[in-house]
Amino acid sequence: MYDIANTTFAGVGGDLTRVYEVLKSSLQTYGSHNLMGYISGNHDKARFMAYASGDIKMGEDAKAAGWNREIGITDSTAYDKFFLFHTFNLTIPGIPVIYYGDEIGMTGGNDPDSRRMMRFDQLNNRELKLRNQVATLTHLRKQHPVLVYGDFINLQNMPDSWIYARKYFGEEAVVFINNSSESKKMTISLPGYFVKKSFKPAFNNKFELKNKQIVMELPAYSAEVLY
Repeated sequence: MYDIANTTFAGVGGDLTRVYEVLKSSLQTYGSHNLMGYISGNHDKARFMAYASGDIKMGEDAKAAGWNREIGITDSTAYDKFFLFHTFNLTIPGIPVIYYGDEIGMTGGNDPDSRRMMRFDQLNNRELKLRNQVATLTHLRKQHPVLVYGDFINLQNMPDSWIYARKYFGEEAVVFINNSSESKKMTISLPGYFVKKSFKPAFNNKFELKNKQIVMELPAYSAEVLY
C-alpha cells in the first residue's frame, strides 16, 4: 500500500485509481477491521518530502543522494501533497503509522539521511500548518469511531480525485481528496442508506448538502473530511 500511495501523492507516478485498487485488495485480504499499519515513511526509505519536492528523483539512488548532497525542499507544494497522504492514511481502515518528523514534513534521502534529528521548535509556517493539519486528523480519528471501525465505501474514484465514505451505525464521514494542481468542484450523491442531515468540515472548505447531494469546492492539492 505504501509504495503506490507514496508515489501517487508525491506526484512521481501512479494515480488514485491504482491506489484504490491496491487498497481494495488489501481490505479483501485482511478485512475491514484489520491491524495492518499504513506508514507515512520509515528509516529504510527516502523521505516523502524529498520526492514530492523533486529534490530526489524516482529511480535515483536515494542513499547516495543523501551522502553526496544536501537534500532540501525546493518546492513547497510538497507540504500540501503530504497533507493528502496523511489524510488518506488517517481515514482508511487499519492503523496509521506516522514516521517521526513526517507530521512537520521533514525531508532527507535514504538511511542514514532519513534519520535526521527531530525538530521540535523554530518551525517555519509550512511546517506549522502541516503539523496542525495532522493534529486535526489525529484528533478527528480519536473522537469519531467511524474513522476507525466504519465500513469503507468508495463513492467516486478518478485518477486525480477521490471521494469515499466511512459508515459506523448512525455515524458517517465523507472524505474528499483533490490530488490535482487545479481547484475542483466535486459533486457526489450519498447512498440512500445514509441518514445524516448535516456535516461539519474539518478544514473549513465550502460545501453544500441538499437532498443527499454534496457539492464540494477544493483548492489544488487539498482535502476535506466531513463528519
